Amino acid sequence: MKPQSGVFGILFVAFFVVLARALAWVVREHTALTLVCNDFGALSLALPAALVASVSVVVGIFFVRAWYKESDTFSSFAWLFLLAGGMSNLFERVVFGCVLDYIPLFRLTMFNVADLFLTIGVFGLLWRWYDRRGIKTEQ
Repeated sequence: MKPQSGVFGILFVAFFVVLARALAWVVREHTALTLVCNDFGALSLALPAALVASVSVVVGIFFVRAWYKESDTFSSFAWLFLLAGGMSNLFERVVFGCVLDYIPLFRLTMFNVADLFLTIGVFGLLWRWYDRRGIKTEQ
């Protein structure tokens, strides 16, 4: 099944959204890690929840269109990781009113698995963009 297939995309995103939710449940029920309710938007910007949710939906639509148009398998997976992370965070924001963060990063900030998916997607797209430009790194 091609990564551009609608069924594949739905299953991929659904799997990773369920995985992110399951990991949050395991952390809440079975570890000593603390769940932090992040009421803010990306980069901890204090924005109204309705605005953050609305922007998330619009960006999600853009991601779906970009993923569907993508001809490169590597980039398709990067878009799917972006969709999975975004949909997982949007789900938490709608259901809980905030995003539940539980992984501490050097005592500076907290993040969750959905944020990791978003990071994988961004780095994947940057890697492909860098590669497509033909910029060579010294070895």
